[in-house]
Amino acid sequence: MRYQKNDQTYFQVIEIPNSNIVEYKQRMTKEFIESKGAKVDVDKPVMYNGYQAIYFEGPSKTDGETKIMLAFGDETFVTMIVGVCASNDKESKKELIKVLSTFFYDKAFKLNPLELANFKFDATITGFKYATTIGNMFSYTPDGKQVLQTDKIYTGFQLMSIPKVTLEKSEELLEMITSNYSRQGMQVLSVEKRETKINGLQAYEMTLHAKDKEDNPFLVYQAALIGENSGVVFMGSDADNGKYIDKFKETVKSIKL
Repeated sequence: MRYQKNDQTYFQVIEIPNSNIVEYKQRMTKEFIESKGAKVDVDKPVMYNGYQAIYFEGPSKTDGETKIMLAFGDETFVTMIVGVCASNDKESKKELIKVLSTFFYDKAFKLNPLELANFKFDATITGFKYATTIGNMFSYTPDGKQVLQTDKIYTGFQLMSIPKVTLEKSEELLEMITSNYSRQGMQVLSVEKRETKINGLQAYEMTLHAKDKEDNPFLVYQAALIGENSGVVFMGSDADNGKYIDKFKETVKSIKL
């Protein structure tokens, strides 16, 4: 969830299910972050409310923007707090650091990740497990672990809440999502798309045949459903020779807005 003072000053809290701070610290290193295009000025282990933690600070990939990040947890969980502000806004940076110092983690609280979602669906069709939520996007993977290497294709799916849009706008949105594959160095071999109806709702579907940077084939099934007051986008990637494509389609048919 994102809390903001303005478009340039905000923070987000991200829970990472099925992970722990020991495993996370091994993966989330200064070298890993900088390999994604960001720069790390501060990288240090700290203790936070009695939990192991790591604190990062530095400019982001966006010019004139600074990010501060704190990840903390134990052998059973890891949570990440990310703050963003303009690099020349020293007062907002102080405010964000003060915000970080006020958090308290209640391990006994049982969170329903879809509590605020505007849709319901049947997660048992694929058997995938909930991985994480970032903003209005809910991710599921076969083992429930978050995929950190976003430049590599993996098997999983995401559901994203969207406002009500026209069919044309939903097509534009899916086209924009598809263009990300090319920007990541992957090759889209063919695209099948069509307007249709799913559960009585206007919908737009796209199926992609593609190859990753190592020439490994994968399939992508995407669909945008348009309801009376809102919509939802489904994005499923299959790196298992098409094993899950039919299940992705059945999952979309189970969506209720």
